[in-house]
Amino acid sequence: AKEESEAKVKRMVDVNVVQSEARGKISVEDFERKAKEESEAKVKRMVDVNAVQAEARGKKLTPEEYERKIKEESEAKVKRMVDVDNVQAEARGKKLTAEEFERKAKEEAEAKVKRMVSPSTVVAEARGTKEDEEDKERIARLERRKKERDQQQQSTSTPQPTGTFASGAGLRGSEVKVNDLNLFTINVRDGSDQKLTVSKDRVKVDIKGPAEAIYDVFDNNDSSFDVEWGPTNAGDYFVNVSVDGIPAKGSPYLVSVKD
Repeated sequence: AKEESEAKVKRMVDVNVVQSEARGKISVEDFERKAKEESEAKVKRMVDVNAVQAEARGKKLTPEEYERKIKEESEAKVKRMVDVDNVQAEARGKKLTAEEFERKAKEEAEAKVKRMVSPSTVVAEARGTKEDEEDKERIARLERRKKERDQQQQSTSTPQPTGTFASGAGLRGSEVKVNDLNLFTINVRDGSDQKLTVSKDRVKVDIKGPAEAIYDVFDNNDSSFDVEWGPTNAGDYFVNVSVDGIPAKGSPYLVSVKD
């Protein structure tokens, strides 16, 4: 190392001195040849770390061997410089030629440029999507309102059995007998107490109590229905009467049946 340092110091000649020597002692051609020789010698002294390590292990390389090794390593390094896409293509058994790879890389670069959207465009697209969603919600709300309005108009135009009521001995506990048929009448009326003609299937009767109660409904064809029912045990019974799901006035009726 000391010898190499001393040799390096000796080679450190000022440019002016070199030029004066070239002008005074040698021709320009000789100077260029000398500079070239020094340059080649310097290149030979540039030993790669691997070569130094090899020398340290007692495996000294000749200049020719070292140059050949450097060349081989360089070629191997070039071969390993393969793009990820090309590696994947080879893994699929579709190895690309140099021309195909360059064309593919160019196409991918162009596609990447097309995907580079400015923030303003992204915001505009987001706004457009949001506006589309708001339009859909607004349309859905309008449709719901229209449906509700149509239903309301239909219910307004069609008389509703809101004035329906039931009466008769069969709803008076003092007159109801166990294991016997007891009669009461359902009168179907609208809100103005006008008779409404409805079918039997629109009239519902439900009787709940301490025991099972049998009953039947008969259409009188005059907007009224007779109901015959018979409790099997004494106790409090609740008689529910409705038309089109609208409870009759006073329903459910409490009927206290005694033995």
